[in-house]
Amino acid sequence: MVGNKWPGKPRKTDFLLGNHWYTDRHDPKFYDGKIQGGLTVNRWRNEVLQDWAKRWQWLRTTDERDRQ
Repeated sequence: MVGNKWPGKPRKTDFLLGNHWYTDRHDPKFYDGKIQGGLTVNRWRNEVLQDWAKRWQWLRTTDERDRQ
């Protein structure tokens, strides 16, 4: 459970990020609405979601696959 929402006050239980921490781009031109950095990966969104849909087909029952 998150007990220290950002931007919270530093606590001794906070996770230390270190030197190799990456985040989305801060430049407003890369925002997708309120999503920081959303436009940097948005061009691949549909392709990635379709790929995941194919990979997860094994979870469906035989009857569900036959109905498609």
